Amino acid sequence: MKKSRLYSIVIVSVILLFPSLLYVIFATGKHHIDKMEVFGPMEDSVIYSIPEAKFLNHFGDSISTSYFDSNIVLYNFFCAQCSDSSARNLLLVKAVTERFFDKKDIKYVSINLTPSVWSSELIKEYVAPFNIEPNQWFFVTADSNYLATFAHNGLLVNSVYDEIKKPYSPGMATVVIVDKQQHIRGYFDGNQYVDQSSIIDVIKRIRLEEYRNASKRREDQFERRRN
Repeated sequence: MKKSRLYSIVIVSVILLFPSLLYVIFATGKHHIDKMEVFGPMEDSVIYSIPEAKFLNHFGDSISTSYFDSNIVLYNFFCAQCSDSSARNLLLVKAVTERFFDKKDIKYVSINLTPSVWSSELIKEYVAPFNIEPNQWFFVTADSNYLATFAHNGLLVNSVYDEIKKPYSPGMATVVIVDKQQHIRGYFDGNQYVDQSSIIDVIKRIRLEEYRNASKRREDQFERRRN
């Protein structure tokens, strides 16, 4: 009787768990097998890299994109004189920073699209609620035309900031993920909560890709020394 009951429990457990196990197996396999997309034009088999750009940070110092070399970088846009859309965007970035709080190779660059509304004191007050880590999350700005050019021609965001007509256009909610080689690896809507998990997933996959590439290089060096 006891054996029969135990057998029934095992059968029911397998029936209940099998769909979940099957999903995990296939989802995990896809996650690791799929090759991540790289965005931008490719010329002569050379992958597009974002060009260098210079900004003014929230401490009033000059900083360029080259400062973030060898880091995964999340770029997003915000408007210091706007409210709802801009705040949602920054709250999403804040959530991502909290998820990777101990990963020093991930940087966050929030670009203020209203340089006319910018002073060290004002921006410090603006960013205070986000409790930012100054060596990881950077708030920057520049001339509005310069920022529009960087967004459109550098990050390849198909929306150009227009301070007069569109103080905060929907396209400027875009979040861009760039890997350690300055290659664009993903675009997301910073106003959509559902994109938060996608951003986290892409960053995790980039780090895994970097780890695998580094392991492969070490193996190749070891083989060369052996031969």
